[in-house]
Amino acid sequence: FKVGVNVRAFRANYVGMGSIDAGGPYRDALENMCKELQSPALPLFMKCPNGRLEMGENRNTFVPRPSSTSAFHLTLYKFVGKLFGLAMRSKSLLSLDLPSIVWKPLVSDVVLDTDVQAIDRVSWKASEAIKEHEEKVENKSMEISIFDSTMRQFKFEVPGSDGKLKELIPNGKTVSLQWSNRKLYMEKLREFRLHEFDLHLQAVRSGLAQVVPITFLSLFTWRELEAQVAGYGMTDKQIDLLEKMTSYEGGVKKDDPHIKLFWRMIRERFNNEQRVRFLVFVWGRSRLPLTEDDFEKKFTISAHHSGANPDAFFPIAHTCFFSVELPKYSTLDIMTQKVLWAMNNCSSIDADGGPMGQRPVGPTDSDDELETLFE
Repeated sequence: FKVGVNVRAFRANYVGMGSIDAGGPYRDALENMCKELQSPALPLFMKCPNGRLEMGENRNTFVPRPSSTSAFHLTLYKFVGKLFGLAMRSKSLLSLDLPSIVWKPLVSDVVLDTDVQAIDRVSWKASEAIKEHEEKVENKSMEISIFDSTMRQFKFEVPGSDGKLKELIPNGKTVSLQWSNRKLYMEKLREFRLHEFDLHLQAVRSGLAQVVPITFLSLFTWRELEAQVAGYGMTDKQIDLLEKMTSYEGGVKKDDPHIKLFWRMIRERFNNEQRVRFLVFVWGRSRLPLTEDDFEKKFTISAHHSGANPDAFFPIAHTCFFSVELPKYSTLDIMTQKVLWAMNNCSSIDADGGPMGQRPVGPTDSDDELETLFE
């Protein structure tokens, strides 16, 4: 894992596929690792409560699975930390969507109530209800006996981020909330919410420490660490960087009409998700490097030998070389349709039967021959 910038930690060879790892399969392997980490395929991360309930912010983020605390699970989290370190050293960013409650402990930052609410909008509902009734008692508008009868529904047992009930104190499921123990309840609830993932993140930090000097992490803010590991996605600023780091070959020029259409498509027609998928289509990764110096190579747009009717052809991507052969489409609508179809249906990096078996582009490679073009 202790490799240099743009150095691969391993070589990826896909069984039954004709690709040669000149970079594309390696990046694709990292992408697939991240997809598995954020899926039920592995018992490590799950959609945050806001994401599962479709409410609040950060709905697309993932948090550690609270029940995954065995020695085996912690070993896996430690490996995740090593992947973080690999991303920082090699600049091969990981397509992970993690909230502040995950990043902050890694840089020894303090997790706040707002970090909890950012992943679980209803996390403090019980505390808010208790405070509301507490004020009524203190204002003499409610009797303590009414408080006790109203709050009796709450036990010292609350649902965690995975929805499973957790006891705040021993035998908490049998202890009802009362005026006399309300402060203990709120104290234990807050402690649980703020530190629910401590064990998992200690393991991640331990793995990270084996790859990068852990003492230096205190110099980072959590947002800076997030950027070093997972990048920024495909924001407008990142598109500006991509355009700046693009070269043109095969007689293609920056001012060509179809090139101007291309950048209009990326900026105006594609949403962020589609921009990410386009990056995967042409490069096998979903995150751009952070700076010009972090680019291993420039993005290349080259000529497509599509004959007299370029509108009938699809673009051809070369993930290993971060390049695309782009037909000279006549309109923005046609270009958007063709590129979207290609990147949504042709994400495989197989080389059509073998590393030397790429079929040359010929005049029959049109819409009428899709079944052979995309085998």
